[in-house]
Amino acid sequence: MWGAIASGGKDQIGISAERPSESSAIAAAMDECSSRGGASCKLSHVYANQCMAVIGRPGAAAVPSDANNEEAAIAAGMSKCDNDGISGCWVFYSGCSIPIEVPK
Repeated sequence: MWGAIASGGKDQIGISAERPSESSAIAAAMDECSSRGGASCKLSHVYANQCMAVIGRPGAAAVPSDANNEEAAIAAGMSKCDNDGISGCWVFYSGCSIPIEVPK
């Protein structure tokens, strides 16, 4: 399964997960970003068969982070925040687009 993240600025983020194709994940993320007021949304991350976290940072752009499980994605994102010396970070989103078995 596929997921994507699009950003149109500080508060305009579109997130999709559990999509059957890369193109549908990108389209859903871009649509959500636009619907939140993003005038110039840009794709920032595409992922497949893994987990993603988006870490919000006060006064700075959000940080996307992916990993094999949700907890690891959150930990990696929070670590990036700490390494940048930013305090007060929070988990804006976390979730997984895991592989599914397709019947033959």
